[in-house]
Amino acid sequence: MSPAQKPPAATPAPTPAEDAGAALGAHPSGGPAAREEHPGVALRRSFGAHAIRLGEMVFARAEAALAPLALTPLAYDAMVCILEGHGMSQQDLSRRLGIYAPKMVGVLDGLQQQGLVERQVSAADRRRHELRLTPAGHARLEAATAVAVGLERALFGDVPADGKAWMAALVARLEAEAGDAD
Repeated sequence: MSPAQKPPAATPAPTPAEDAGAALGAHPSGGPAAREEHPGVALRRSFGAHAIRLGEMVFARAEAALAPLALTPLAYDAMVCILEGHGMSQQDLSRRLGIYAPKMVGVLDGLQQQGLVERQVSAADRRRHELRLTPAGHARLEAATAVAVGLERALFGDVPADGKAWMAALVARLEAEAGDAD
């Protein structure tokens, strides 16, 4: 056979993914499907979907980072609020964090069992218990804050300040719209 008479190159067999795509109506070239994309598929790539996924990933990393200190992200957040709250009640803390009260009781029970938080009867209202960090709670909070700061730097250290400010403003706006602003 002369070079001019070479047989045509064999077309490679389609991959299983290409076969599946063809069965679903995708164009064989990998281009757009013969029919329009379902809006739910497009939403999986939306900003909101990315924000949700980001939150899930950050939460998972925070859980892993705080685990050696026997804290969860919620317990850490509760400790920060208790420090800032100067004697806030369990109910105040539950409202501030937007956590169902019985779940907050479990978190506080765990912190109390570790000797990190104490419940004290209020001098102003004996029916009310005020939350306070113990000295061990202060020490654990300092260690956990160092972990949290390191995680923040590792995950978002390269995000420009204006990007962080934009995200903070977006969260504040959505909280205000929902009535959740601190």
